[in-house]
Amino acid sequence: MTGGLWKSGAPPTAGMTVDVEFGADGSLAGISQVADSQVAKEQAEAVMHAARDKGAAMLSSAVASFGMPLLVATGLLMVSWFFLSALSVDALLGKASFTFWQVLGLLNAGNA
Repeated sequence: MTGGLWKSGAPPTAGMTVDVEFGADGSLAGISQVADSQVAKEQAEAVMHAARDKGAAMLSSAVASFGMPLLVATGLLMVSWFFLSALSVDALLGKASFTFWQVLGLLNAGNA
C-alpha cells in the first residue's frame, strides 16, 4: 500500500489523520497525510459555525418572544444609559458632563 498510494513524505503511522482520494471509477487513487494545523483550523471553523448558528437561533427566538420594536427600544435605552449625557454642569473651572449611569453611581456611593 505504501508504494503507489501513499503520497506524503512522512511514513504512515497509527492514528494519523489522512486524506483519501478516489478515482472517477470509485477506486482508491491516493492517500496523503493531513497536517495537524489543518485539522485544528477545520475544528475551529466548525466551532465558530456552531456558535454563529446558536446565536442566530437565540436572536430569532428573542424576536419571536418579544418582538423587534421592543428589542430595538431596549437596545437604544441601553446605549443612551451608558453613553448619552444626562447631566451637564457648568462650573467655574469648566463644564462637566455625566451619563445616567455615572449619576446613579455617584448617588449610590453616598458621597454625592
